[in-house]
Amino acid sequence: MPRSKTLTGIVLAVAAACFWGTMAVSGQYMITACGFNAEELTTVRIAGAGILMLVLGMLTEKNFFGSLRDLSVCRDVCFYGLCLFVIQYTFFLAIHACNAGTAAIMVGFGPIFIILWNILVKRQKIVPKEILAVIFAFVGVTLLITKGNFTSLSFSAMGIFWGLVSAGVGAFATIQPRRAIQKIGVTKVVSFGMFVGGILTCFMTPPWEISGHWTPMAIVAAVFVVVFGTVGAFWCYLRSTEFIPPALTSILASFEPLSAVVLCVLLLGTSFNYIECIGAALIISNLFILSIPNDKFRAFFPRFRRAGLEN
Repeated sequence: MPRSKTLTGIVLAVAAACFWGTMAVSGQYMITACGFNAEELTTVRIAGAGILMLVLGMLTEKNFFGSLRDLSVCRDVCFYGLCLFVIQYTFFLAIHACNAGTAAIMVGFGPIFIILWNILVKRQKIVPKEILAVIFAFVGVTLLITKGNFTSLSFSAMGIFWGLVSAGVGAFATIQPRRAIQKIGVTKVVSFGMFVGGILTCFMTPPWEISGHWTPMAIVAAVFVVVFGTVGAFWCYLRSTEFIPPALTSILASFEPLSAVVLCVLLLGTSFNYIECIGAALIISNLFILSIPNDKFRAFFPRFRRAGLEN
């Protein structure tokens, strides 16, 4: 894979993660200051993003819905929308069964599921730098979320189960749309998928039952959540899979909690201890690890070359 394409994919994946991270801060404001709950916020972001993308698509392209005449494309984008809903819903179930920090760590297993899929289903060989990056990402996210206080985690069988389901479906949603993307492009896949997912979230929390207060700042925060934290994030995330393998894209999603923590430090003045610094360093180091060509990485670790674990 050309180095320029790899760097483009990395930039897109990191941008997606940063959009999600900043969205988390905006969403936290809507929850704490404006009276929204997490389920209501999910309906706002997914349904709002789906409607926005469809309107923009119809305004910019005459035959925007024409691609849905291909039944395989229609099936794939509907399934992608279903995945978006399941990811959100099972994540909330995990939060209710344990707590937000534990659920976020369980979702960090997503890259492992993608790597296992590549090994068991696609019969690909192990890529050592991806394994190293997964370890760094998982440990880094854990340190950021817990701040080194592991007693803050709350484990339960159902919490772990729903967290792993959310991670597994998230991994599948990274791989599954690639065929549809090749046929109709990222923009349409995100548009139709978001719309389907938005319809499903409306069954979970109907828009007319949202109890939050729509203050001017709440509207600004909601627009940011929809435009950048949802449309921009998912577009960049799926677009990155055209340049780098889905496993790498999923690993780089670990920049989401890092960007959220940094934004809280800059805007809210929250503390940032040395444990979080170590976690941040591990996550940032993945930028360098994943940008190293495979042959050069093997040169650093000849044991992998002798074992024949990598292409």
